[in-house]
Amino acid sequence: MPWIDTFSPTTVGADRFKVSLDPRTLSPLAFQAVIFLVDYSAADVEGGAVLPLELVIQAPSIDGFVRKEYTRGRPSQIVYFPLSAGTHLVRISETGHNRAFGALSFEVGGDPADQGSAVLRRVSA
Repeated sequence: MPWIDTFSPTTVGADRFKVSLDPRTLSPLAFQAVIFLVDYSAADVEGGAVLPLELVIQAPSIDGFVRKEYTRGRPSQIVYFPLSAGTHLVRISETGHNRAFGALSFEVGGDPADQGSAVLRRVSA
């Protein structure tokens, strides 16, 4: 039954999007912009991912957590300001269709002991 591949392809839930750090982001640091590039060219459908898309960024602290839904367009660049040092995970995925996704884990530099005082300086300025 060839039509079954159209309705339920073997690539459902596959890692199809490429998420990478922008080459201009040499070494991610806390409180500095980090730019991600997203490439949808390996997606199963012509033109890339099918909307809506969900972006989730998980950080070591709850303050750095981000969840955003894209319903009108596919972002090719994402700018994020990490609030703490440590391992962060970026994941962008289709919330419907074939549930394709892309993910990237990266390290943010900075002294974790300075994070609280940096927040205080930032708020009081």
